Amino acid sequence: MANITKRRNSTTLDEAGLKYSLVRGRNEASSDFLSRVIKANSNLEQSRYKLERSLEYATPLQGFELFKITKTNLKENVEISINETRINITVDEVIVYRNKLEKIKFLKNLKEDLDLIGNISVEVIKESGWEYLSAKNIVQNNSRKTRLNYSLKGVTQELPDKNIEYVQDHLGLFVERVEDESFTLTNGHYHLEEDNTLHKYSSRLESVFYKYEDFPFYITWSPIRSYKVNAEEFDDILKDRIKNSEVFGLVDENTEVDNIETVEVLSQRGAKIVNKILEKHNTYWGK
Repeated sequence: MANITKRRNSTTLDEAGLKYSLVRGRNEASSDFLSRVIKANSNLEQSRYKLERSLEYATPLQGFELFKITKTNLKENVEISINETRINITVDEVIVYRNKLEKIKFLKNLKEDLDLIGNISVEVIKESGWEYLSAKNIVQNNSRKTRLNYSLKGVTQELPDKNIEYVQDHLGLFVERVEDESFTLTNGHYHLEEDNTLHKYSSRLESVFYKYEDFPFYITWSPIRSYKVNAEEFDDILKDRIKNSEVFGLVDENTEVDNIETVEVLSQRGAKIVNKILEKHNTYWGK
């Protein structure tokens, strides 16, 4: 009796996916796989959140952009930080909101919290079906980003990002940001015109890094959760905390803080996680 095996011939799209170590899922549509390949290609540049962005295309389990956040006052310095377990929002270096994602619980609760912050405006991108998804699954991101190893050619070049704070290289050639391009005749000076057009002293090829403010800022939800086990916030998962000096939710000048010493105890759940990590990486665990 002959055995019949179903085979799928490799296509040009599959070959392109292999370039990024992507394999098409058994029942994945070609259009969905193409979308993953395009996302992988756009994630080639060096950045701090490259690993987190890879969750958007590494497997057929796809997330989605949930909220589009803009600043209500362009002159304010707003920073939104989402790490493994928490979300923090500061305005001009002052904390206005912080919370544990586990404490927020659902995405609809997160939207309600964000609507109370007058410094930002929140637009829902996904039409429906998101309200009761877990807030713990929003992807790590930060509105203040750093682009690494960007190549500059010529004395004038338009950079791919706006709202740039500063530009530096590894040799110390970009020392001072000046207000007018005429001052760039002095070695070490640079000028940024309309946020992202850079004027510099030398026309030679240089590799730089720069920090910029990424707005509008997008909050993304993913069915896959990831954690950096060496991050300080990972203790939120490992330990039971009695930390009355921390205030969650909206923070303003009327917020009362009890300065009571923090007590942290490894939880039963945390002990199981530690044991699993030790099984896989027993020589790298430092806590």
